[in-house]
Amino acid sequence: MVQRSLLSLCIILVLLASAIGVYYFLTRDQARESTVNPEFPFERNNALSEPPFDLSLLRGQLRMQNSEGYKSLALLSGITTPTPVPEGIPGTLLDMVASPQGTHTAYISEASGVYTLSIVGGASPISFTNTDVLADLAWSPDGTTLAISVFSSSDDQARGIKAGWNIFTLSLRDDAPTFFTAGKDAEFLSNNNIVYLLGNGIYTIMVGGTPDLVTTFDGVPPQLAQAANFNLPSLSVSSDRTQLAFSNPLEETIYLVDLVGGIPRGNTPSQKVRLLNVTGFDPTFSPDGDFLMVLHPIDGIIVYSTDSLLGRVVAPRPENTWLNNPLFAWVPDAL
Repeated sequence: MVQRSLLSLCIILVLLASAIGVYYFLTRDQARESTVNPEFPFERNNALSEPPFDLSLLRGQLRMQNSEGYKSLALLSGITTPTPVPEGIPGTLLDMVASPQGTHTAYISEASGVYTLSIVGGASPISFTNTDVLADLAWSPDGTTLAISVFSSSDDQARGIKAGWNIFTLSLRDDAPTFFTAGKDAEFLSNNNIVYLLGNGIYTIMVGGTPDLVTTFDGVPPQLAQAANFNLPSLSVSSDRTQLAFSNPLEETIYLVDLVGGIPRGNTPSQKVRLLNVTGFDPTFSPDGDFLMVLHPIDGIIVYSTDSLLGRVVAPRPENTWLNNPLFAWVPDAL
């Protein structure tokens, strides 16, 4: 009798385990779809039954890589429009950004191992070529100076440039690089002050001055931080220079920093620093600074309110590798 009872119990347990397994395999794809489907509201910490913000507020267009140039995603309508690059931009487009005034647009492209920086607009176009990697375009608020990251494969003793990532500033008045410092991913805080990444630290520097450490962060091995194709930690500054977003996916955190009154310093978060517990990279502010776009390696493009910190998936993940820069800019509808 006891043996029959034990046998019956074993059969029941096997059937129960089988039922759980079948349920898991039948529902896992459905759960996965509900996470990445742009029609579903999305927030990393809590599942929301209602949209986290008024979707009609999502104005402007996201510009991202396309096989033959770039494509623009209109956030309000969801319509994607492919756009070819202007004539004279050689090879594959890697980055593009328009000046705040809209008078100039800078492009980085690559063809057969040669990188080209092209600036279109004004009296005549400007073009530079380089055999090392070019990345991370940023304009000064007045639109007269461009910052760009250059990866140097070897030391250049004549110019005092060491191997690794270096930041150059280019004045449209002079058509030539005017300043450099070790680091990458520069953003302008003012016309003469930039914030940038160097190793495992965030620094600021006045153009022509010396670096000033803001804070340090963990999670990026030095050999990766100096790799030519490594672009995970990244910075973004809002167009009005009042907010900074720092993304380090290896920490699974995005820092949203209030810049009013100056950039906060040190390793201790303050009331001026808020956290998004999300694995994402390539943060980009909306033109009005009310939203922050983040690229998640699985879920896709997520837009967060900078007020409530609640977010929503607006598009699937771009096809491009997540180590590159598939998202170029968030621009107003008029551009």
